[in-house]
This record gives sequence, C-alpha cells and structure tokens, in this order.
Amino acid sequence: MLSNTRGISAVLTWLFIIWGSLNLFILNGYFSLWDQDESAYAGFALQMIETGNWSIPEFLWSEPHRKTPFHFWTIAVSYKIFGVNEFAVRFPGGLAIMLTWLCTYFMGRRVFGHQAAVTAVLLLCASLFLPHLGKISVTDAVLLSWQTMAALGIICFMHEPKKRWLFAVWLGVAGGVMTKGPPVLMLAGGMAFILLIFHPNRWRLLRLHPWFFLPLALLPLYFWGRQAWQYDDGVFVMWMLDWYILDRAKGGVAFGQTGPPGYFLALFILSFLPFLPLFFKSLGVMLKKGVFNSRRNINYLYFFAWFVPSWFLYEFIPSKLPSYALAAMPGIALLMGYYLQNSRFLYELNSTSNKLFASFGLLLAIGIAIGLPLGLNSVIDIGFQPLLYSALGIWLLFSILQLVFIFKKKALMWYQNGMIIGLFFVSVGWLLAVPLLEPARSATKKAANVVIDKPNIEKVYLDIPYPLPSLPFYLHTKKISYTDIRHEAGFENFTTAGHAWITDSERFQERKNYLTESVVLQNYDTYEIDGWISDKGRWLTYIVVVKK
Repeated sequence: MLSNTRGISAVLTWLFIIWGSLNLFILNGYFSLWDQDESAYAGFALQMIETGNWSIPEFLWSEPHRKTPFHFWTIAVSYKIFGVNEFAVRFPGGLAIMLTWLCTYFMGRRVFGHQAAVTAVLLLCASLFLPHLGKISVTDAVLLSWQTMAALGIICFMHEPKKRWLFAVWLGVAGGVMTKGPPVLMLAGGMAFILLIFHPNRWRLLRLHPWFFLPLALLPLYFWGRQAWQYDDGVFVMWMLDWYILDRAKGGVAFGQTGPPGYFLALFILSFLPFLPLFFKSLGVMLKKGVFNSRRNINYLYFFAWFVPSWFLYEFIPSKLPSYALAAMPGIALLMGYYLQNSRFLYELNSTSNKLFASFGLLLAIGIAIGLPLGLNSVIDIGFQPLLYSALGIWLLFSILQLVFIFKKKALMWYQNGMIIGLFFVSVGWLLAVPLLEPARSATKKAANVVIDKPNIEKVYLDIPYPLPSLPFYLHTKKISYTDIRHEAGFENFTTAGHAWITDSERFQERKNYLTESVVLQNYDTYEIDGWISDKGRWLTYIVVVKK
C-alpha cells in the first residue's frame, strides 16, 4: 500500500480507531442538550416511556421534528441503561457511527479488498465532519448506518449474490424507513436504477426479489403507521406525508436552509480536508473509468451508482442541510481507499496537481485555525485561551507538514499525519472549543435548575419568545409540570403557591405592567440568566420568577 509497506502498522491502526471511538463519547454527558433537534428527540423518548405511547412522538415545542420513531426508541432504551441524562441521549448516535465503520469494513472488504476497507474506516474516523453527528443526537447518524448497510448490501449482492447480502439490503431498508422514512428508499432505488442501466449483470438485481422483500421490509413501517393512525385518526401520519414528502416534492425548503449546487461538494472537501489530493483524484478516476468509458471498471461503477442518489441529486434540490448527502460519505471513503490501493497515486505523490490540491487544503486549514476562535468570540468573549490557541497552532503545524510531505514524497508520513490532523481537530473541538460555549449554551438548563432547586415548586409557566425544547425537557426530568403561555394570558397565575414563571427580559418588562410593584419586587425573587440560542444565532436574557 504505502511505499514499501502494506500500510500503517496494526497497532497504529487500532490506536487511530480507539482515538476515533473516544472522540465519539468523551464528555457527552457534560454538555447540555442542543436545541432544537436533539432536545426534541430527548423529549420524545422520555414522553414515550412515561405515557406508553410508542407510536407518535410528542413533546412540547417539538412538532416539526417528529419522524418515524426508531431513533427515539433507541434513546428510550439508552435511558433505561444509563438513566435520563445527556450521555444517554447521545449514546445511540455514537454507536450508530461505529456500526457504520463496521459495515464499511466487513462489507466493503468483500468487494474492494481488505486494505481499501481499513483505509476507509480510518478516513471516516479522521473526518472533520462525521464524528460530530455521533456527539449530537440527531437521526442522521442512525440513518447513515442503515443506509450504509443497504448500499453495500446491493454492491456485495451484485458482486456475489448470496443470501447474507440479500438480508443486509432489506434489513437496511427496513431500519432506514423506520428511522427517517424515504431517504433510504431513494438511495436503494437510485442505485438499482443506475446498475440496471450500466451493469453487465444487470438482471442479477431481479434476484433481490423486490416484489416480495420490499413489502416485507416495509411491514414494520406499516404496523407502526397503523398503530399511529388508530391513535389519532391519521392526523400524525398525514402531517408526515405532507411535511416530508409532498412539501419537499413541491420544492419546499426545510427551516429556510438552502444553498447553491456545490454545497455538498464543499462539505466533503472540508470533511476530508487532510486528504484533498486523494479525494479529487479518486473522484476524477471514478468518473473516467466507471462512467465515461465503454469498458467500465465495475467497482468504480458501484461508486457512481452510490453517489447519484446519495449526493449528486441533492446538489440540485433547493433545501440544503449538511446531513442530506451524508449517505455518500462511507462510499467516498471506500472510493479513496480503493483508489489508493489500485493506482500509482503514492508513487506520484509530489505531482503538480497533488501539490495544488494540498496547497488549497492548507489555505482552508489556516482559515479554520483563524476562524474558529474568531467565531467563538463572536458568540462570547472567550478572552485569552492559551490552551486552545496552542492546540490550534499544533493542528496548523500538522497541516503544514501535510504539504511538506507531499513535496518530499513521504507517502507513509503523509498518510499517518493526515489521520492525526483529522482526529486531533475533533478532539480540540470537543475538549477545548465547545466547552467555552457551554456557559452561554446551557442557559435553559440553568433556568430550569433555578426552579428545580427551589423546594415545593410544582408548576412552571413558560413564556419565552422561542420554542426551545431543552427548557421543558430539563423540567420534565424532575417531574415538574409546565404550561406554555407564550400566546395566551395566564402568566399572572405564577403567584399561586408552588408556581414559577420563566420568561425573557423584554416580556418581563411588558408583563410587569400588569402586576403591582409589591408583587414582583417584594414577594418574589427574580433571576437573570444570559444565554446564546445556537439555532437562532442570538442572545436572550431569561428571567426566572419564584416566590421567596
């Protein structure tokens, strides 16, 4: 693989994988929940346990985040193991990323070879983007594991039509639709369509027996949907069809997030930043040998079939979220690993094009090293942080060395150094950078804790301008009831014994005009908590009012 070796040593390979695994789980119980999605999912799981309604996800201020329930079920199971806390919320996502690694290796090696599969796993471990999805509990990490299983199941079946791969395809489809609905169907169907056109053994696809196994794979979805329909006369199921399918088909944009074609290409460039020469070269060869060639390389054709429905099509839809094209990432890693093993890339490491790609990568790394502390300072005055600045300086030094190794044609050192760059970046982010934001991010938890720490508080009136599910979640964990009064009267009821009121500074001043000075200033304590709303990009001063 690399120069005169078969690659990095087994010991170093395992050290990189262990480092990547630690990155997925370390400090996951320290950070407060992220609004909106993560907090909503945490609330769905908690509500399911308490109500016994496992069909319809319900929680205050969380309606737009409702989905098919598999991810919420995994969080509920995690609660049973670890208790109701932040670590439990995030544990399934970390496991799902590791399951993606396992699928990439054990299934990928059957077609693309052992070394290519190992390289792919290491590239996923060292990605500057993917590990973050294992540390924030979103459905996309779990969905990715199912999509990887389905995609590689199709490829393995076309390579060797065995029952195990048949099972993998339809298990991936079944799990994917129960996690997030249509995306896995788009991936599997799109791959089958491309292979039906270009693959020389295209009729092998018929041996997947989709007329039988697709309905079978959709049976869990049917039984869940039937249960949900009976629970509320179809209201939730019809809402999902409209929100996730009909609205998207009409060009709807999720939460106002859009972007031009090339959005996901930019994401993958940042994800595989230490290995940009390999990234661009492997993509070019895939298109040349797998598509625009009458004597196609079948393995490169597999990658093209994978990327069309999981990446290329998403570049041209209006709605853009980073996770939309996530299903392509294991395929990109395998493509890079396969190309590395079956080309003269390393022998031509110091080519002019590789130098240009690596120089571009270094410029991006410099921008990240400068932009990260500036971005933090735009949110909160972090002051002088010698540890963070030193770590970013070390990371930048490794990034400079990556270019030096290209010029010096030090293949093994370039490969190992790239792994360190990716893994070290994720560690710096979660051990040094994100903790600096935590005092500002955790305002809803602090506001809830003010109430929780007061004896005999039984009910809270929530009166904040933005629906942030983390606030009711933290109250819910301590069995404190709450009522949303943002759009209705009733805030004055907090004067009842055992009640409290959480609002913001602006509303507090407005509402205070309806109360006598003696009520607010003499008989009640008011607590001010400044917090940063990450999904809104703005500050909010929370006011907690409780009886003395």
